[in-house]
Amino acid sequence: MSRSRALLLLSAFVVALGVALVVVTGGIGRIPPPTVHPSTSPSARPSPSPTVAILPACTADQLQLLGAFNECASTVPSASTCTAAASKFAAVVRLHGSHRDFLLYLGVSTYSGTVTYDAGRGATVAIREYPTGALWESTYLTLTVDSDGRSGQVAAGFFFQPGVTNPLPPLQLSGPWSCA
Repeated sequence: MSRSRALLLLSAFVVALGVALVVVTGGIGRIPPPTVHPSTSPSARPSPSPTVAILPACTADQLQLLGAFNECASTVPSASTCTAAASKFAAVVRLHGSHRDFLLYLGVSTYSGTVTYDAGRGATVAIREYPTGALWESTYLTLTVDSDGRSGQVAAGFFFQPGVTNPLPPLQLSGPWSCA
C-alpha cells in the first residue's frame, strides 16, 4: 500500500469517527449545561429562592415578602428607629424573617400626620437584605403612618430599572411595620 493511500484511509477513518461521535452524543445544536462556580467572596446579591415558589402564610403582625424571597418577617422594635417631625418622617425598621433579616427604610418628605402616602406625596420605601447589602428601591408604594408616628402599613413593589447592570429580581412586600 502506498503512503498516500494510507494517509487517505487514515483521514477517512478520522472523519468517520468524528461524524459518529457527533451523532451519538448529539453534539450539533446541543447546549452544554451551565457550569456552576462557587462564590469565593461575599456578594451583594440576595440568596436564591427555591425554584418552586411556596407562598408563606404570614400572621397579621408580619410583613409578607414575595418574589426574590418568599417569606414572612416580623419587626424588631428594639432595633428600629422612627422619627416624625413637623414635615418629615423617617424610619429604619429591622425585620427578622423566617430565613434572613432585612432593614426596611421608610420616608415621607411631606409628612402631615396620619395619611396614606404614595410616591406622588413624597413617600419612599426601600428594603435591604441584611447583612449582604442587596438593596431594592420601590417603584410603586403605599405607606400609612399611624397617629403615633411609630407604626403603620406598607405595600410596595420593587423592580429593576432598564439599563442597570446586575439587576436584582423583583420583590413585593406588604403588611404592618412598627418601631414600638
